[in-house]
Amino acid sequence: MPLLLAAAATTASASTAAATSLIFQIGVPSNLQEQQKESAAVALLSTIPGWTRATLESGDGRQYVSAPITAGGKLVFSNVTAGSYLGEVHCATHVFSPLRVDVEEEAAENAAASLLVTRVTETYRGNDWANQGEVLQRVLPVKSASSSSSMAVSGPTFLVAPVVMGTKSYYTERSSFNVLGLLKNPMILMAIVAMVMMFGMPYLMDQMDPEMRAEFEERQKSNPMNSILGGGGGGGGRPAAPGSNFDMAAYLAGSGKSDKKQGGGVARN
Repeated sequence: MPLLLAAAATTASASTAAATSLIFQIGVPSNLQEQQKESAAVALLSTIPGWTRATLESGDGRQYVSAPITAGGKLVFSNVTAGSYLGEVHCATHVFSPLRVDVEEEAAENAAASLLVTRVTETYRGNDWANQGEVLQRVLPVKSASSSSSMAVSGPTFLVAPVVMGTKSYYTERSSFNVLGLLKNPMILMAIVAMVMMFGMPYLMDQMDPEMRAEFEERQKSNPMNSILGGGGGGGGRPAAPGSNFDMAAYLAGSGKSDKKQGGGVARN
């Protein structure tokens, strides 16, 4: 029994030594000017809801969920073991890029203990895991007057900034009526071209040379499509095309049969 207790104590101490804490500090991008950082950080933290969380997920199924965001914009992970994780900040108002978190063990001076080193880089969905992006800036933890020493969590702190400083928009503004937008419709463009041809062709015909105009009219008369669309006979003394005098509206109305019966009765008389 004493041997089992000693083994359990040794395992517990080893597991405690192999875990670390990690802190994501929500802040503004470092490329902002110094006079804008303070006001932008205050405005950012005032718009982030209190239920914002962060998660760490590894390929072998391990997952860590951070504590709720603090008033200072911190997301704290506790007891994170060595491994490679995908970190995400889940926020309803802002968009954050995915992060790659590598927690690696390094040998310390004491052979019985090991030191965990944390490295956070930027990544994106679909990126090869071997490709590592820009390393996130590591900042010093800021101690507030309200936080006690017993509640303080020791661990590396990394600055996490949203992709865009503006908030998410869940609503789409209804588009208003735009006259110029009608010109982007292909059907409207075709109608405009047809109207230009209809009203412009007579003017062009008047401006044409008489000989050229006579030649154009002769070609129009000899066009086979003219007899089909216009319902007349073909030009040049040719007979009308079959079905060119067919009246579809009269046929559908049933007037064709009655006309034939009446015409037949008159012929018999």
